[in-house]
Formats: sequence, structure tokens, C-alpha cells
Amino acid sequence: MSCQQIQANLFQGYLEELELALGALYQQGSALDATRLVRRAKHWASAWKGDFDVPKAALLQFGMLLGRVAEAHAGADIAAGVFRLLAERAVQNVGWIPEPAAILLSAGEFNRRGGHLQEAECYYNQAVNILKLELVKVERRTAVHKELGRLYYELAYLHRLRGNCGSEKSAYERSETECDLACDTVGAVIARAGLYQISLDEGNADAAVRGLTACATEFQRLAVAPEIDPGRRGFAQRWFFNVRFSLVQAHLATGSHAAARQLLDDVRSKALAILSTYTSKVIEAKICLAEDDLAGAERAVAESWTVIESQDGLEAAEQAAATVAISGLIHALGHSEESARSLLVQACGLRRDLNNSTAQGWAWAGRAILARDAGDREEYWSALHQGLSAVESCSTPVRAFLHEILRNSYATRLSPDLNDLKVLVCRSG
Repeated sequence: MSCQQIQANLFQGYLEELELALGALYQQGSALDATRLVRRAKHWASAWKGDFDVPKAALLQFGMLLGRVAEAHAGADIAAGVFRLLAERAVQNVGWIPEPAAILLSAGEFNRRGGHLQEAECYYNQAVNILKLELVKVERRTAVHKELGRLYYELAYLHRLRGNCGSEKSAYERSETECDLACDTVGAVIARAGLYQISLDEGNADAAVRGLTACATEFQRLAVAPEIDPGRRGFAQRWFFNVRFSLVQAHLATGSHAAARQLLDDVRSKALAILSTYTSKVIEAKICLAEDDLAGAERAVAESWTVIESQDGLEAAEQAAATVAISGLIHALGHSEESARSLLVQACGLRRDLNNSTAQGWAWAGRAILARDAGDREEYWSALHQGLSAVESCSTPVRAFLHEILRNSYATRLSPDLNDLKVLVCRSG
């Protein structure tokens, strides 16, 4: 047996291993460690270069599986590299990629996750153009609507990162409609959950609690529904925990601190991966702030900061400004104005298009309050103007808060103050 035949046989064995790994992802996890994952990626790259011959269909299947498994094992660079190569072929309309739009969507998704939003949008637009042409083919109509549902979900998330609430809402509505046309119940409920998250962002906490609770109930049903494809059942299970995590924030926004803490503890106990996320630590810090436990809030936000630094760092992490801004608020409430100001300045300087607009609004508000209380009118007006500019297209509550500061610029009573800002932060989605 030649060396090339041995490599081709090994390729087939790795392919079967990746199929098993993907099937286990949403349930008990995969046994594929980072070292073995890198080895599989190198083997696929060799096949891609033509070092040994494998069927094109197998090359495509291996690449798609590798990308998804790599994503779940924090191998975003592997996943992005795989889908970049596949996308190059997809736009050439090669015959061995039967669904080029799906490849382009995945390439866009991984670019978005890596913070490359312009590249992601380019891939999405290419996918739209392909799907528009595909929609006229009756035999693929359901599949095309399903892909469009996924595409508009991705576009909604892209708009969310950029802080554009109006476009985000429109894209979620389109995603829900497309999923309904495709009879993709899981996708439709995901889009609906996104719309309720926007309700929370806009300050409609009670509506968000009701809507997200209904979505969680539906995901729980879909996770065991026999008529649903096993892969989609696993996806529904994953989203059941995602939505319950959003519910923690919604309960906190209504002022139900005890309910928020109880639900957070329950979610963490059943979805251990959530326990270590920096967003989980930020929510815990908010709950502590709502309970007037500054020491607990400081511990939680410090843990969030540690997790961020151990992963992508502040400059690349989504919502990193929340960690920094809350840390600044804690210092301000503890009368450490100098360190508070430094942290708030740092929060304002992070990339706005990584879902940082709202938290940067908090930071600008904090800077304005500190400057006003210190009698620094130049810094006060600068912070107000820049803060209002930063939040002009994002959530309503932080924009209203900054307007309230502006409205009271010449009042004898200094209002709103840092405690009012703390309430805003705790009740923001």
C-alpha cells in the first residue's frame, strides 16, 4: 500500500471520528482534545493541497465537521481557516459544493466571531445573492428559506454588535418569518428569543420575562420532540440554557434580585460551561450591586476580567466594556474617584462594534457624573456629548439616562447620581 493510500485511509478514519465528535457536542461533550484536533486540521490541509487523493465530497464533509468541532473546542482559528478556503471555492460555484450559501454563511459566522465584521458582512451579502436565485427553484424552496432564516439571524447578531437596535430587530423579524416558511421551529424560536432580548434592552423587562419564559418552555419541548432531527434537538437543548441565562438578566431588570440569583445558580449547576464565562461573572456582579454588596460585585467583576484576559483580551472580547465599566462604577461607589475615572476612560476606548455601545454609555455617564461632582465643566460637557453620540442608535434606557443628566445640567440638585447609575446598570439587559 502506497503512502498516499495510507493517508487517504487515515483521512476516512478521522472523518468518522469527527462525525462522532459532532454528535456528542451538545450532550456530554467530545473526547477530542486540542492536540488531536490540530493533527486532524493538518491532515485536512494536506488533502486540500492535493498531497493525497480523496473524493471532493469527503473533503467538503471533513472540512465542515472540522470547523464545527473546532469551534466547540475553542479552535476558532482552525474553523475560520477551514471555512475561508471553502468559501473561496463556494463563490466559484464549483460542482462539488452543492450548497455554496451555507459555506458562505459559516465563513461569515466565524469572521464575525473573530471580530472581522466587514468580512463577515461581505460573506453574508454573497450568500443573499445566491439564495435569491435559488428561491425560484421549487424543489429547494424549503431549504432556501431555512438558510435565509439562519442568514438573517447572523445579520441580526451583526447589527447587535454594532449597537444598531432598529436593524437588529428587523433582521430577527425576517429570520422568524423565513424559519416559519421552512417549518424550522427551532430557528423560529431562536429569532423570537432575540426579539425578546431587544425588549429587555429597550427597558421592557416584564415583557421580556414573559417572552423568554415562553421561549425556554418551547426549547425544552423541542429538545425531546421525536419529530425533530436529532441535531436540531441538541441545538434546542443548547438554546434552552442560553435563553434561561437571558432570563436571569430579565428578572434582575424587573428588580427581582432573589429570582435572578436563584435562576443563575440553577443554570450554572446544569450547564457547567456557563459557570466559567465572563458574561456569567458580569451578571453575578450586577446581582451583587443590586444587593448593595460592593465586595461581592468587585470579586465577580475581577473574575470576569481574568477570564477575558485568559482568552481573547479586552480588545477582542464581545461586551468587554461591561466588565471594565462596572469595575469603574464599583470604584466610584467606593470613593476611589481616580481609579474609577481611569477605568471608565478605558471602557470608552474599547471597540464599539463588539456589543459595547450600552456599557460605554454607562461609562460616559459615569465620567459625566464624576466630572460634574468635581466641578470640571469641560470634562462634563465632553463626556455628555460623546456619550450621547455613542448611544444614539442603541438601547433606550442608557440614552434616556444621559438625557436626564443633560436636562439637569443647571439644576441645584446633582441628579442623576452614581446610585442612579448603579440602578441603570443592574436593570440593563
